[in-house]
Amino acid sequence: MNATGYKVLGYVVWHGGKWYLRRNYARKLSSVSRNVAAGGLVLLIVAGAVAWIVRRS
Repeated sequence: MNATGYKVLGYVVWHGGKWYLRRNYARKLSSVSRNVAAGGLVLLIVAGAVAWIVRRS
């Protein structure tokens, strides 16, 4: 399989997983816990970006 095939496969798996989790678990989570999870994800992305910038300089 070439790079494009893996990219398409990753796209399908990612969006399929998001759809499945939203369909089955979105009602069980309160909006507060979703906001905390989203904030944690943003914090993780920012920390990764900072580490990448520091490593490159």
